[in-house]
Amino acid sequence: ALTVAKNGVTGLTLGGSSTIEVTGDLLLSSGILTVSRTTRVAGVSTFEGGSLTGSSTLDLDGDANFVGAAVTLPPTITCSGDWTADSFYDPAGGTVILDGSPGSSQTIDLSGASFGTQTNFYVLNIAAGATVTAASELRIRSSMTVSGQFTADAPMDQDGAFAVAASAVFDARGFTHTFAGNVSLNTSIQVDGTGVFLFDGSTSASFATPTTVDVTVPNVRVEKTAGASLWIGYRLTINGTLELISGRSVSYTHLRAHETSLHL
Repeated sequence: ALTVAKNGVTGLTLGGSSTIEVTGDLLLSSGILTVSRTTRVAGVSTFEGGSLTGSSTLDLDGDANFVGAAVTLPPTITCSGDWTADSFYDPAGGTVILDGSPGSSQTIDLSGASFGTQTNFYVLNIAAGATVTAASELRIRSSMTVSGQFTADAPMDQDGAFAVAASAVFDARGFTHTFAGNVSLNTSIQVDGTGVFLFDGSTSASFATPTTVDVTVPNVRVEKTAGASLWIGYRLTINGTLELISGRSVSYTHLRAHETSLHL
């Protein structure tokens, strides 16, 4: 096990020329923990005070609990267990990869965070073979890629690009998910009829599917700022309503919408 309990602005740097193996739990209670060399933790990792930073990879085999530690510029973090974070985890960079083994399940619990006023993830990737459920609302500042199975049991607010790989599973449930960047759905997704894909932001974006795969979504609403537009294609079916609330235009290729407020 490894416990970091430094005073004030002093800290511990995990460096060297080879991978660092922590065979038990990791606890950061105070001080600065800097990850400068790939570090693998076999047990539970708890960050309850101090701050976490670094430029290498922190590979967590167990659960990750961010419950008081300040995190703004973290290392790349891979996690095979559950992910819990509060309002102190507000990254301005870094990538989180959830990579649980096939047959296991992972949960994202952000009930202690503030939805809409902080960044829950900067870049979030769901690895192939992983099964992840977001039990709380989450905001992603940059991009998110789903290569495994991901269920959104609460609304998502995605500032950057969102992509679902051809072999992945994305269950959007019946929530309103907000996207400011490009959305690429390379496979059919699971949705409830009341769900909404809301496109906002000040830049133009695309809502794309492959030319050979039919993808169905429930409702699409466009609330772009003036001058920004949304392109939709290629084989997308909207079972509900397509609405242009604000923004310059919506252009499309092979779009099927049951109801629309657009002049098509």
